[in-house]
Amino acid sequence: MNSMLTIALIACAVMAGANGAGVYTQRFLQQYGKIHNASNGYFSKEGIPYHSVETLMVEAPDHGHETTSEAYSYYIWLEAMHGAITKDFSSFNTAWDVMEKYMIPGHADQPTNSFYHADKPATYAGELDRPENYPSQQESGVPVGHDPLYQELVTAYGTADVYGMHWLQDVDNIYGFGNAPGVCEAGPGQAGPSMINTFQRGPQE
Repeated sequence: MNSMLTIALIACAVMAGANGAGVYTQRFLQQYGKIHNASNGYFSKEGIPYHSVETLMVEAPDHGHETTSEAYSYYIWLEAMHGAITKDFSSFNTAWDVMEKYMIPGHADQPTNSFYHADKPATYAGELDRPENYPSQQESGVPVGHDPLYQELVTAYGTADVYGMHWLQDVDNIYGFGNAPGVCEAGPGQAGPSMINTFQRGPQE
């Protein structure tokens, strides 16, 4: 992700028309080439951006070959900037297609949304201070309020399915759950990205 952040600063200068923009354009395209060089390992074979080239991570993603909705956002932004410079937006379209195919859950991945009740959107579970205090007990008696957007979205789009990115993905299925798009728990033999979720157990973690 450091390369993505570096290229962000360069691109801002390019698009702002700063003095020496030609140099910044050259640097942008140089970094862009490095990121897209398959031997550098920034993307999976499916074209999914890894959170990092290295696999050892001590961060919210606990393995470098996971990815996040944030990484997809940077990827799409990167290709938008490339298109703005080259006037060729085919790579932007590819990035968007990869996001829709792998990171936005389809109906098969969210089949119970039609049973959702906006007046009962969730069950409260307290946030505790230490990891050993988890799992936190659910407390059904605690009021959680009304979801004001649900019906508006269903009316606008004609479906209870949510068109939005999942936040965390095990791109190489390292953990072996095999929750690929349209597949639930296919196990370690499932090739390709697996949707996963992790939780922070209090402020110490």
